[in-house]
Amino acid sequence: MRFSKPLTRILPVWIASQGHGGMSVVGQRSGFRRAIVFAIGCALAPAGCAAIGAGPSATGPLLPSMQVYTAGDAVTVVLQVTNTSDSAIELNFPTGQTYEFVVEQGGREVWRWSEGQAFTQALRQERVEPGETLRFEAIWPATGSPTGSFVATGSLTASNYEVEQSTGFELR
Repeated sequence: MRFSKPLTRILPVWIASQGHGGMSVVGQRSGFRRAIVFAIGCALAPAGCAAIGAGPSATGPLLPSMQVYTAGDAVTVVLQVTNTSDSAIELNFPTGQTYEFVVEQGGREVWRWSEGQAFTQALRQERVEPGETLRFEAIWPATGSPTGSFVATGSLTASNYEVEQSTGFELR
């Protein structure tokens, strides 16, 4: 079995996701990821382990929503992330980039917001208060793009929270 992250990073993340640090994984495979990490953690934990409650909500304390607005050849993508917990959350960012937007058609990437941009290479934190909503917006100048069905995905680039949301849209 091969892991994309070292176990020393995964186990503390899983423990934090169970309500001890306010972290949760948001996405379609979060339950599967938790189960795998839980099994690995149990196998390696010296004192054994027991199941712990799932935390603030079924999707975690950060609730994403994604909107796409089309007007002529311009496509506006908006990612909103709301802290649904009762306590503040610290987001850790490894660079100056806070978010990313990607547009795909038929599984092929046709636009990436960050392409051609430079970001500071400094660690930073951003605090999200309870009930606070972060809003990120970008405009894709889709001039000359083919018509049809697309999928826009917005995500946070935080190293301690995985937040991603996708939605489909049409260009005619």
